[in-house]
Amino acid sequence: MADPARIASPIAPGIGFLGAGAIIQLRGSVLGLTTGATIWAVAAVGVVVGSGYVAAGLLFTTIIFVTLSLFRRLETLIGGPCVFGPVRIRYRVNNGKGRVRIQAALDAYQIPDEDVSDTGTEKEGDHTFSLKYCSRHHRSILNELADIEEVVALET
Repeated sequence: MADPARIASPIAPGIGFLGAGAIIQLRGSVLGLTTGATIWAVAAVGVVVGSGYVAAGLLFTTIIFVTLSLFRRLETLIGGPCVFGPVRIRYRVNNGKGRVRIQAALDAYQIPDEDVSDTGTEKEGDHTFSLKYCSRHHRSILNELADIEEVVALET
């Protein structure tokens, strides 16, 4: 019979790498802890099921699902609902560097592309786009965007 520790030992470093990749540290705030922990939990369920304990895997899956659901509700109760607010961003193109820097900030805050819409070009040659952001999760993105030298104006 195979040693269970030897079965799980190569899984731990790989999942640790994936979990660490899901966690982002940005200007003193940490994003993705729940995602990283969920990756670990799902991997553990995979090891349990792969070891032949399907019933235990189903039980652990249910526990994970219930825990994540309860914490989401608790987060909404404590922090309030996520209210999406629009912001219009005007920026200088600067040979394409402006949009790249802005996109990097949006990616760091995990703002999906469908929440960003290009609104065109201003008279002075500046470009503008609109962004929907969650006031609870993404409030600090406004500070991040304001620090980008190509950003000319933020209009909320």
